[in-house]
Amino acid sequence: MNWKGRVSTQSPNHVPRPEATVGARTTATKRALHLLLGVALLACVAKAQVPLPAYTSTFYAPATRGFYFQAPVTLDLTGLQVPDEGGMGAQVVAVYRLTSAPVLFPATVRSQPVFFRADVPTDQVVQIATPIRIQKGEWVAVLGAAGKTFGSLANSYGSASFPASVAGMPITLHRCGMQSNIGSSNGVGDLFGEPSKDIARVRLYAAGQGQAIKYGTPAGTSELLPDDALPPTVGRPSALIVRPGTAMNLGAVLAVGHRRTAIPLPIGTLLTHPFYFEIPLGGPLPTTGRQVVHALSIDPAWIGFQVRFQAAILLPSGPELTDGLEWTVGR
Repeated sequence: MNWKGRVSTQSPNHVPRPEATVGARTTATKRALHLLLGVALLACVAKAQVPLPAYTSTFYAPATRGFYFQAPVTLDLTGLQVPDEGGMGAQVVAVYRLTSAPVLFPATVRSQPVFFRADVPTDQVVQIATPIRIQKGEWVAVLGAAGKTFGSLANSYGSASFPASVAGMPITLHRCGMQSNIGSSNGVGDLFGEPSKDIARVRLYAAGQGQAIKYGTPAGTSELLPDDALPPTVGRPSALIVRPGTAMNLGAVLAVGHRRTAIPLPIGTLLTHPFYFEIPLGGPLPTTGRQVVHALSIDPAWIGFQVRFQAAILLPSGPELTDGLEWTVGR
């Protein structure tokens, strides 16, 4: 059974898509089509990663915010990344192991991180080379913001007391912070908790969790974004966002692909190939982006499976390729 192209454009820059053949082909292809074609997919008008609330605002100050939670099971933390809505370009992150929840503001407790990094580009995940083992019942505090090791930082805010999950178990993310730029002190500072206040969003990756990682360079300003509230997770809705760089668009075509590539084309760099299938998105897309939701299979055999996405934004002058987004399905 061959999946033929279902979407085309009349632009002279259009490049016919490759096709993915299913049958006695690779196990990976069969898995992807069973996983992604055998389940519901909705195009909504409108790492692995611990889910986060939607972005609400940016808090600029020489202060650092984040969140804390109690580990419901033993965890291995593997990476962090700060969303950079303000375009600061660099990030500072830290992880703290606690024996209890942070004391309530204005009280503070002097704290030293078990992991700290600064001046890492915000388009990169900060990898934890030796994963941090957190035992069941321990408390974890995560601080992170976009900016340099001096002056003000940009804290990406989301809603307070956010219900999330890790390793398939429910947790609640509460706000914590320090009244200083942690980059200037290698993360050492006076930690406090404010559970009734908005958290600062920091993508936290743990072994076994699903994750969505951007890669490659777009042809213009259009891009694919992870939906931090819905990382790729078995048995749950998982989503990404297609964001055009201009309101003057005619829609998009979202490709679901097998592997990473870097093939130069007149309309940009093709970042995944071959395609399993394509999803047409009617236009115009809002400049805030359109959410695309996948209801993933509940089968735990798909944990660890990877799939890649790339979109062609349809502009009056012709299609323009976005960057890529790689999903690793988690629990």
